[in-house]
Amino acid sequence: MASRRGIGLTRKQILARTNVLCKRTKIGSGHRNFVAGKDWWEGVKRRNPDLTIRKPERLTSTRARVMNWEVVGRYFSDLATILEGLDIADKPQRLWNCDELGKSFEHDPVRVVGEKGMP
Repeated sequence: MASRRGIGLTRKQILARTNVLCKRTKIGSGHRNFVAGKDWWEGVKRRNPDLTIRKPERLTSTRARVMNWEVVGRYFSDLATILEGLDIADKPQRLWNCDELGKSFEHDPVRVVGEKGMP
């Protein structure tokens, strides 16, 4: 599920992608002008009771700017180098979790589809 990777999709985005996929693969071509819409979505929800529409946590504009594959990849590469240099890569009991403090300029996210009980 995309929401597990931090990429939540709205119901509208899922319907649009479903329609593109159906058109490309000719699924539903037996039905004239097949469109995945409200009825299709209700069927998906009935067959997948773990799905829910929810509002994701806010993402600060600073974090949004630096969340790309190159920056994240470089971060984890640097982190591995540091942990190995300090000889603590295989000693999780010596690692501490912390978070930064400060003022955030957060956007108001739209509701996305995800599994029930998942952040």
